[in-house]
Amino acid sequence: MYIWILLATIMVALSFFNLSPRADKDGTFEEIKSATVVNRFMIEHRAFSDVAECKLLTNSGTHINAITNFNTDESNTDGWLYKNKALPIGYISGADLTTHHYTYCLSGDVTKGLAPAIAPNCSNSGANPVFRYGVSFATIPDKWIAKDSGEPLPVLSNALSKQYLKNSIIGILECGAAPISSCSFSESKAYVVQDQEGHNQSGFMNFSNNSGFYASLFNNADFVDNCAGASCFFAIRRFTIKDRNDRCKRLYDEAGH
Repeated sequence: MYIWILLATIMVALSFFNLSPRADKDGTFEEIKSATVVNRFMIEHRAFSDVAECKLLTNSGTHINAITNFNTDESNTDGWLYKNKALPIGYISGADLTTHHYTYCLSGDVTKGLAPAIAPNCSNSGANPVFRYGVSFATIPDKWIAKDSGEPLPVLSNALSKQYLKNSIIGILECGAAPISSCSFSESKAYVVQDQEGHNQSGFMNFSNNSGFYASLFNNADFVDNCAGASCFFAIRRFTIKDRNDRCKRLYDEAGH
């Protein structure tokens, strides 16, 4: 009896080797791979934003330039926190995606379709509030660009449209050649921005406005290298004024600085 059961089990197992592969196998694998590259960009943007927001809060913005290149080198405090506390444990940056991060302090809300000027510094001055943002961008790897049209593959856009990151607008920028005068922006379908008190609001950005914040962005050397004449991931997060000083203090205490 047991021998017949064993033989039947073996026959069933062998039959699986003769099954035809799924017709959508390649498409399924591509969806997984595209979601991986999108998630990697989102993870790095969120990690940078968490550390940068804490830096602005703990320093009150008084000693931070209105435009700051965020250094992810582990030799400095911010870079150490980014790699050891903000990124997931065991996270390894991919060689095919290099994300650049900047903090911008502006005189107005850029998610209202305006082009506010760069603020003198990152601290509020009397009745003139400063709007603080974390900006991330990265060239989309060639693997995900269609050779005939030069546009991102639909599978990548679909993967992006399924993502959501609170307080951030995330999408794909397609910019003209340098000098950049405008970019077209396809944001993810689900996003939320917050006002200064942390209330949810809808928002949009006008990348055809070559003044204020956009003029500064279009002349940023890293942005030009990554996005001029190319498609790139882009994310911007509004830093709120919620009291996170206790959490941020513990974060910086752990850094030993």
